[in-house]
Amino acid sequence: MKTVGLDFLLNTQNIRQKDFSWNTVWGFSFYHQEITRLLNRPTTFDMVAGNGRGNIERFPRGGLYSFDFRGLTDRGLPQFYFGNLPLSSNGYSQIAGANFYDTTYNRSYLLYEGPSDPFITTSLENTFRYKGWSLSVFLTSRIGNKVRISPTFDPEYNDLNVFTTQYCDRWLVKGDEQTKHIPVIPGYDIYSLMGKENVERAYNTYNYSQVNVADGSFVRLKSLSLGYTFPRAVCEKMKMKGLSLYAQVTNPFLIYADKKLQGRDPEFINSGGVSSPTPRTYSMSVQLSF
Repeated sequence: MKTVGLDFLLNTQNIRQKDFSWNTVWGFSFYHQEITRLLNRPTTFDMVAGNGRGNIERFPRGGLYSFDFRGLTDRGLPQFYFGNLPLSSNGYSQIAGANFYDTTYNRSYLLYEGPSDPFITTSLENTFRYKGWSLSVFLTSRIGNKVRISPTFDPEYNDLNVFTTQYCDRWLVKGDEQTKHIPVIPGYDIYSLMGKENVERAYNTYNYSQVNVADGSFVRLKSLSLGYTFPRAVCEKMKMKGLSLYAQVTNPFLIYADKKLQGRDPEFINSGGVSSPTPRTYSMSVQLSF
């Protein structure tokens, strides 16, 4: 594997006056990566799952791929492009062609979305000082990666696994396939026509198609802190050499994230299990010197 990168740090003093100053620290990191030799063959599921195992020569490590979704049939079933297989009226031939554990895949029918790891990382901190006051604003960002949105369809549901609200906009009647891309919820008639295994495979293929990929780039306000240092005369009256008060909020909010994530945190969406984002925290501190 070949990796070429650049790390850059710039510290500037923009304004420096008696009662006011403004400092900036900007960090920038970039890398380009390419797999040059690979002995193992990833399965199709490795390539579409977005778990970092989609490795192909001449592409970055952990690439994300998707099945090529080609809209809905007139029965509301998802259909896909699999190489030279023609599109059928009921979607059956396309469904039967999706083999998630195939290691002799044909890359021609999988879409390359991008790397699962960001290739640009930046940070920006601005510190302002006015007399005894200080304000620090710290932003971070990651750019360039793609994330697989959690599967939306499952043939069986329980308290921990239910339909998402996007299925309110699913296919309902003939003609909806012209304007909608969310398939019908399969009923007994569809299971009888196509078989349960084929239906499950079809909808799982939809789960891992390009419609369930989001941009993982984000800009976050990482921390915001405000401080005040009391004048020396005030400290002397209180029999102290120095007194400072600080208030800080960490991880207050995201400034930018892909709307397709519907509020999910792009930094933690692939953490696995029931992991949750770092919570917003507030803190206050007092610094005394005698």
